[in-house]
Formats: sequence, C-alpha cells, structure tokens
Amino acid sequence: RGPYFYSVLVCSMSCFRCISLVPLLLLWVIDLALANDAPYHGSSDNPISDFFELNLADKDSGAAEGDKPPTAVYGSIQFQSQYTTKNQLDQFNYRRQYSELSQARSTLRLHLERRLWERADIAISGIGFYDALYHSRQDTVSKEEFDAQASELALRDAHIQFALRDPLWLKFGRQIVALGESDFTPIVDGVNPRDQREFALVDLEDARLPILATRLSYVGQRWGMDWVLSHEFEADRTAGEGADFDPYSRLRNAVAIDRDRQPSVSFLQPDQLFRGFWSHGKGDINIVLAKGFEQSPVLALSPRGGNRVDKVYPEVSSYGIAANWVEGLWLFKGELARKNNTFIPRSDIASQLALGFGRGELYLEKDIIQSLIGLEYAANSDIQWSTELSTTEILDYQQLLLPARRESILSSRLLLEFYRDTVEFEILWAHWLDGHSDSVRLSYGYDYSDNIQLSLGYIDFLAHRREGVLYPYKNNDRLFGAITYRF
Repeated sequence: RGPYFYSVLVCSMSCFRCISLVPLLLLWVIDLALANDAPYHGSSDNPISDFFELNLADKDSGAAEGDKPPTAVYGSIQFQSQYTTKNQLDQFNYRRQYSELSQARSTLRLHLERRLWERADIAISGIGFYDALYHSRQDTVSKEEFDAQASELALRDAHIQFALRDPLWLKFGRQIVALGESDFTPIVDGVNPRDQREFALVDLEDARLPILATRLSYVGQRWGMDWVLSHEFEADRTAGEGADFDPYSRLRNAVAIDRDRQPSVSFLQPDQLFRGFWSHGKGDINIVLAKGFEQSPVLALSPRGGNRVDKVYPEVSSYGIAANWVEGLWLFKGELARKNNTFIPRSDIASQLALGFGRGELYLEKDIIQSLIGLEYAANSDIQWSTELSTTEILDYQQLLLPARRESILSSRLLLEFYRDTVEFEILWAHWLDGHSDSVRLSYGYDYSDNIQLSLGYIDFLAHRREGVLYPYKNNDRLFGAITYRF
C-alpha cells in the first residue's frame, strides 16, 4: 500500500493546477492498493461526519448502525433585536448618527439529514432572514448595506458523504472544513470564508460559510490524511458602506471602491489543501499544506483612474502545524504557519493615489508568520475557560507598511452553566496588544423549555487611541437579545 499511496499523493500536491485527471487516478490507485488490505481497525459505525475534529477515543462508543434514524429534519425560528447605546462618531461616513434600535430580524434555519444506504449520508441545510427595520429604512441606507443586512435566503450545507472502502471516505458538495486549534483566530484554518457583517457578535463556528468542495479522507487507527479541493471562490461577507461595521470606514472619504475583482476558481482550477494527522493518547499533531486565494481582499488602484480602487484577492501558499496536549483537566494547544506572497497595505495611500494606476501601489507582497499558543481548562461541564495568544509577524518589514511589524491578540472565553445546564453565562474578551483596543461581550442564555431559549447580552468596544484598530467601532456598543424556538 505504501509506495502507491504516497507517490500519488505527493505528485498530486506538487501540481496544484494540473488536477483534471489526478482525483480519478488517486481514487483508482488507492482502491487497488486497499483491495486486499486488512479490515479497518476503527469503528465502522461512524460516518466521519467531521474528520477534522475526529476524536479517536470515541470511535467505538457510537450507536449501532441500525439505531440511527434514516431521516432527521430539524431547525429553528429566531427573533433577534439590537439596540445601539451610543451616538455614532462624526468623522466617519456612517449612516447612523444617534443611539437607536438597529436590528429587528427574524431568522429561519432548516436542516435535513438522510441515510441513502449503509455508510452513505446526505445533508442539506438552509437559512433565511428578514430584517423589518432595514426594510422600513430602505430609502435611507446605501444599497451595499441594505443588500448585506436586510434579508437573505441561502443554501448552506448540501453534501453527500460515503465510504469508498472502510478507511477511505469521500465527501462532495457545499460543506465546512474546520481546521486548527483556535477558538478565535484562524491560522491554519483558511478553507471557508467568514461572515464578518457584525464584528465580534458571531461566534467562529457560526461565522464559517460553506463552499463547494471535494474532500477525500483516509482515516487510519492513529493517523490519517485529507485532501480538499475547493471548486468555488467566495469572499468574506462584510457590512456595506455606511453600516456600523463597515471595514473601509477610515477610507471612504479618500477613495471610492470601484470593482470587486474576485478570482476564478472552478473544478479545473481549484484551491487545494492537504492535511495529515497523527494521534496519540495525550493529543494530536496536524500538518497542513495549502494553496489558494485569500477571502479577505486588499485594495488596488483601479484602471479607471482618479481615486478609484478595486478589491483584489492574493493567491497565497501556506504550510503550518497545529497540535494539542492533554494533562488532566488542562489542554495545551498551539499553531504555527507561514504564508507566502501575502498583500500588506501601505501607509502612504494619498501619495500612491496621486501616482495613478500603473505607477502607484497600495500594497506590497510580503511573507508572514502566524503563531498561536493557548490553554483550556474544564473542571466539569459547568465551567469551561480558554485563553489564546495569537501573533502575526511580517518578514522583510519596511517602514512604509501600514500594519506594525508584529501584531498580537490576547483572547479569553469563560463559560458557566447553572441549574442543570438550563442557564448559561459567557464572557468573551479580546485585547489587541499592538492595536490599543479591546472588545468585551457578555451574554446570558436561559432554556425556558426543551424548545424555547431566551438570550440577552451586551458588547462593548474600547479604543484607547485614535489609531487603535477598533477606534472606528468604539461607539458601536449595543444590547442584543433573542428568542429561539427549536423544532
């Protein structure tokens, strides 16, 4: 098995763009190599619903294959509301000026899972929301903000997964590929775009957006490999012009964003990622290699001239490692990755705009190193605490770059549960060490019944200097609440 398996895998990863026949060839060779192999030592019950978060200790503890219902349909209806507590800053081009009710949204989520045959499943889920407040203000908001915040009807997961043979799995369709150890900052986790329309109000696991992909997984007893081909490109979703969390609020008075130049990603030209892991009794080690386009854009001078700029997306190759180690009630974790040819914005935007297209540049290509160390503690199911320190360092640094050479974020999460897990209290805190900013989110949840949950919270944004990374958001503090019915 070894020579066939490794040779095909290495060759396929070295040819990121020549893949029209490689997936079929790889499947054929592995199928031949495994035809006379020994039976898989893991549980044959588990359909490997998420290989990236596979817990080998639980592989033999699942229910029997026949105990799982062939079809499951569930979902939720949620009513959300937000109230901004401060008047907006005057110097930025925000639509909102005063404290006000800022959201009145109804959201429907539906999810279907069905077993097609033994060891083959499909899953389909969708989401739709309607914000009555935005529709009542349609004439006063920008088209960008209205399109991003007023309503949405989207297909999320829509995939099929099945076993080619016991250790070999294939998953195709719209899906989420979760990587890495971080609860806050994606480092080796870069397959799925993010929903950033409401900064710091969406948890990382909810912020990932699915994309069309093929995932081929080999799952051994103590080791495994995964190959992911992303067949479509989708940029991070951000708030539009004039919205409270407009990411370009500092630049709106200086530039006009002209076009969104998204790259071409398809079945014949996919983004690619390879991941290998080894697991032992105390933890896991993961190695990740990837090449693809960043979902977060940078600005480039538009060919139309003037103060127009376009959104562009750099193609980045990266390689990294993620690991964790368990000692009693403590979990130690870390990540380290290098990303090549990342676009870093310049600080001399005004002078570069004056030079014009073909002469001025708003960014430079640099390699960066990202790292993370973290610690988690779980005394029991009622008390969970985690903290992480993530750092980004620009190699071959030049003074004309806008970011600092090294930027770090310290994040912590404390989760407390009371009264037989019917009451939940959470504190999320993030501190930008070099960005002179903090965000603090407090949330309270109460399970009124098995189907009805009530939640209430408050988020505060702090910027200690005008150049602080969160200074444009410093008056976006808000109260938020929701009523959710699950079925």
